[in-house]
Amino acid sequence: MKIVQVVPRLESGGVERGAIEVASSLVAAGHEAVLISQGGQLVDEVERVGARHVLMSVADKSIKALGALRTLKRWLESERPDVIHPRSRLPAWLCWRIWKSMPVERRPGLVTSVHGLHSVNRYSSVISRGERVEVVSRTARQYLEDHYVVDPRDKVRVIHRGIDPNAYFPEYRPDQAWLDTWYRQWSSTSRVPTLVLPGRLTRLKGHEALFPLVRLLARTGRDIRVLVIGGVDPKRRRYAREIQSTVRNDPVLSKHIVFLGHRSDLRDIMSVADIVLSLSSRPESFGRTVL
Repeated sequence: MKIVQVVPRLESGGVERGAIEVASSLVAAGHEAVLISQGGQLVDEVERVGARHVLMSVADKSIKALGALRTLKRWLESERPDVIHPRSRLPAWLCWRIWKSMPVERRPGLVTSVHGLHSVNRYSSVISRGERVEVVSRTARQYLEDHYVVDPRDKVRVIHRGIDPNAYFPEYRPDQAWLDTWYRQWSSTSRVPTLVLPGRLTRLKGHEALFPLVRLLARTGRDIRVLVIGGVDPKRRRYAREIQSTVRNDPVLSKHIVFLGHRSDLRDIMSVADIVLSLSSRPESFGRTVL
């Protein structure tokens, strides 16, 4: 089978990570996996797992989306996939409109996903329009059924997110070469308690809750190092600048907090940290950090 997934961009994040993991599993099972996106730092990883990446403008909520609609339609008509799976709302609208315009006998299977508890409006309603609707938790299913028409109801499938226990386990330790490099760059983390807050720089991840915590610990006289790990969400650059400016202009926060940006070695960093934080400001559909 040829299965096509569509995401806006391949930057850091749970949606992107899940898409790559699915692509990897599809390839391992002998299927053809294709990922369409507007590009990003994870494209190399897509190709590394044996999937194909197709660069296309599927992230712009503007007049450019009309051009994307035509381009994507031509591509789908040429490639004839068995299943198309948009994993975000804008790609879902593009795919759904194209799918509806196709003759029934030539339509691929259409899967949509509920990855987050979105604001309830017509724009978000597209997540309920797949022939199958994948939701990442029972919470996400309840959100879907509470706010949208799901017909038939048995088209919804709960597929929980998770982690690879062969990669993330309590006894994991980085290799010596990584440790040597890490402690050369961040020698202070071997001497003082180190806290890690993983997650993209979005308001949902609760960075503002970190600041009073750091000030409180600083008042006790404890020297700590706090590593904020996560890339900037292209749609929330203003928020990223705001929290980085808050830290930079505060003598207490700037002494203890460091922004490391996106890191591909998060597992290693978490293993040498004393505490890993999860400070989400509101309930998430499924957060992997705690796992």
